[in-house]
Amino acid sequence: MRKTAVTFYYAVDSDFWDEIPAAADQVAASDLTEHKSAVAADSPDTLKLLGDISTLLCNKFNLETKSKEVKVIRELLAAQTADNDATLISKQQFMMLTAWFGSTETRKGSCHLVQQIKNMIKNSLLPIESANHSWFAGPLTLDRSDEVLRNKEEGTFLIRFSEGYNKEGGFVLAIKGNNSVTQYRICGDPTTASDGDIYDAKLKFYADDGTFANEITYPDIVQFVNGRILNHDFNGVKAQYVCPNLNFNALFSG
Repeated sequence: MRKTAVTFYYAVDSDFWDEIPAAADQVAASDLTEHKSAVAADSPDTLKLLGDISTLLCNKFNLETKSKEVKVIRELLAAQTADNDATLISKQQFMMLTAWFGSTETRKGSCHLVQQIKNMIKNSLLPIESANHSWFAGPLTLDRSDEVLRNKEEGTFLIRFSEGYNKEGGFVLAIKGNNSVTQYRICGDPTTASDGDIYDAKLKFYADDGTFANEITYPDIVQFVNGRILNHDFNGVKAQYVCPNLNFNALFSG
């Protein structure tokens, strides 16, 4: 099968990938499941590639191998794809990660990718009873998000990746209504998000019918949730409860 060329939004990210010693165009990790730790995969090629990515991140941006930022990046790269097919750790997966969270271009000793992951780890946690829970669900399918929210209280929500709109750095708000779960698409502009020292993905709700055409934009997903989602009304339903125990919650809150 002919492989499709992967085009990064920033040349520095393609260069970063090419610096990874074990980088292959496609590494299968078919033994992963949605609830199994990505780094627990027993594929030697997968572990080698993840290890080399971690080492490169640590060397470039003065990170510890066991830091939460590095662990989350590893998990996201090895997480199950939205179509429930074999997981692929590939140049395409890495490009998608930079579309969602920013470039690896050095900015004041770090980079937008690392800083946006750090921002989400720290600021996506909200209190539920006696514990904090993150609203971030990562690569959760539409069907799975419906299932997760189906029996939750009205107004419970989560944020997942939009695999169909990853080129737009897309996310999805899934919120439990009275009798069903509604999904709202969030899109940005990864082509310019990392242009300056301050990250600005220009995130806003998007609908094919132009419903959200005149909305203001937000620079990152944390500010979008805080400013546009929390306690706002969606067809009569107020987003006020974070869905507990999502896939990344233990890693974020631990």
